[in-house]
Amino acid sequence: MSGRSACAAALIGLAPLLFSCGAAVRPSAVGSLPLLPAQEITQRLRPGLLGEYFAFDHALTNFPGLGDTDKPAFVRIDPRVAFDLASGPFHATKLAEHFYVRWSGVLKAPQTGIYTIYTVSDDGSRLWIDEKLIVDNGGLHSMIKATGEVNLGRGPHTIRIEYFESGGDAGCVVGWRSPGGQQGPIPAGVLFHAEDQANVSWDQEAWENGQWSKVTAAGQEPA
Repeated sequence: MSGRSACAAALIGLAPLLFSCGAAVRPSAVGSLPLLPAQEITQRLRPGLLGEYFAFDHALTNFPGLGDTDKPAFVRIDPRVAFDLASGPFHATKLAEHFYVRWSGVLKAPQTGIYTIYTVSDDGSRLWIDEKLIVDNGGLHSMIKATGEVNLGRGPHTIRIEYFESGGDAGCVVGWRSPGGQQGPIPAGVLFHAEDQANVSWDQEAWENGQWSKVTAAGQEPA
């Protein structure tokens, strides 16, 4: 991923162009505002993470390197990332293979302390908090788990999750064990996106017609 793309992905939200959580986001012209620290945007948060779904015309063996002009085939707000292993199209999308998802937004830690964060995915996934890589679960593999620990202060933190699927069954679950809490998927009640951080351009008509755009020449990180 280019430096500009990585920066933009760190914390990305939408102007008031949303349907309900889990539904598609109306496309708009490209144009983003300067990134703000999570602590400065708490008054403009909306529920759910921004999910950008990219389709590819070739198999993926690792995380793709996207260019600044590569557009997602589909965009929606996902309340949380808890997509169990399944065959066929990935959880209410039309994508079954050769795709990559980037979820981004804000995690509001309910208390200060050490959090165990994990992803379980088929194929690869990884997770950043405050632009620090916490979980690396990359590569081609079945539904396996990788964990990391992070010391979080109470309140908002930027979060970014990446996931790719080459082919076959697909699933991605992001969870935690909060201080003194139980292990389980990170709940929707602590995940948000910034209302006015950016607009995302995608072709809703092409998606509905089954003719969505595919990334053709993206580089990939070494497997």
